[in-house]
Amino acid sequence: MRKLYTISTLLTLAFVAHGAVPASLAAHQANWRDALEKNATLHQPRLNTLKITAPARSPENPQVSFTAQKASFYKFGDIFENGTDVYYLFLSSGDNMSKGNPTAPGQMARVLLVTEASDATVLALPTGTFTGSEDLEPSTFVPSMTELIDAFYNPDDPEDNGIYGYSYETESGTLTITAGDAGYDISLTCEAVLYDESYEEADRTNATVTYSGQVPYEDIYGYTPLDGDTVMDIPNASGRYSDGDYTITFYGVELDEDGFIIGPGHLFNTEIFVEDNGRMNLDDLVGEFTPVDVFTAGPTPGTFMQGVWYDIFGGYYAAIGTALTIYDDDLNEANVGLAADGTVKVSRDGDIFTFDFDLVTPENDRMTGRWTGPIADYIEDFSPEGVASPAIGSGAIRGGKGCITAPAGARAYNLSGAMTGLSNLPAGIYIVRSGNETAKVVVR
Repeated sequence: MRKLYTISTLLTLAFVAHGAVPASLAAHQANWRDALEKNATLHQPRLNTLKITAPARSPENPQVSFTAQKASFYKFGDIFENGTDVYYLFLSSGDNMSKGNPTAPGQMARVLLVTEASDATVLALPTGTFTGSEDLEPSTFVPSMTELIDAFYNPDDPEDNGIYGYSYETESGTLTITAGDAGYDISLTCEAVLYDESYEEADRTNATVTYSGQVPYEDIYGYTPLDGDTVMDIPNASGRYSDGDYTITFYGVELDEDGFIIGPGHLFNTEIFVEDNGRMNLDDLVGEFTPVDVFTAGPTPGTFMQGVWYDIFGGYYAAIGTALTIYDDDLNEANVGLAADGTVKVSRDGDIFTFDFDLVTPENDRMTGRWTGPIADYIEDFSPEGVASPAIGSGAIRGGKGCITAPAGARAYNLSGAMTGLSNLPAGIYIVRSGNETAKVVVR
């Protein structure tokens, strides 16, 4: 089996767009390379044993010249801090991309354009002729941040539906964009270079990508809202209590033994605030809770945290607070519902608690659902007087406010399986691995 390694995805540009812009282009490109390694999800086969012979298309013989059938663009603004505007243009050979990322086999182009500064409220694709250049000046596209992708399913494992592919960097070239009655006419001609994992040149070809049609704006950092009113399917629960804060996840997705999502479904997180009376008292949960904006009012007893689409790190966004995420068969976040209004009602009959959710999203869709069961079996008490968090090795793992305390070398992951680090974390449930042991913690 060929060895696989990761290459660039859309998140790589987010590293630049939301972080500090390097003072020099050389430093900028060094950060870009670093981002390619840290934030990638698209996989590329090892090439040093593969024969590259165009034009036949296959995993061994990639093709990056194509006629696009779909296009979109995103405006970053002045991310290089030189008085320009920066755009990302996405071109796809079919219906195989979402938010600039490949979602199915086919070809894609991702082109970074630099233009004169414009009104920030104007979201229109710029027109003109753009020359490949690394000087970050108007009327150029940046070859080192432009790539041509040929994506396919795993050639070594037919059961693996992950998206693999070859990503060619570009050198020089010209991009023309003209506007007409039917939309835009776009033509990109460039020299494309494929590198192996040692960054040795494996293939070089002259590539041409063309497109005619509409080019809509796409918010690549936004979420896809619910498709109307939604009844949540949330039979399972897991949560924790700490300092007057109940963070509980109700879910219907399938999880493996380490808490990683391995099947589609609903995952609903809610964060409920009560009076901090020391050790957890489940009677405090009984009542009706209304929304609060914790960024302005703080965690107020008798409320639940509104759902927020939050920049976790460097352009990686996720729903925090009270929010529903629906995962599709490919485990992508297909739809997100943020609880902007509504109520969470909790009642008790002995050891059985009932949670009734009647929530409203910013798009005015309703999220309703009910969970009934012995909630005490699913919530860990992390208050100072409660049960201590699980010990691993010589230290303890504990979730705190925006952080996780853990032994040296421990790694933390969110429920989607993405490594997060141990600090500057949004509220939620995390899996922490230290040595050969694993623990689940909740960060508030």
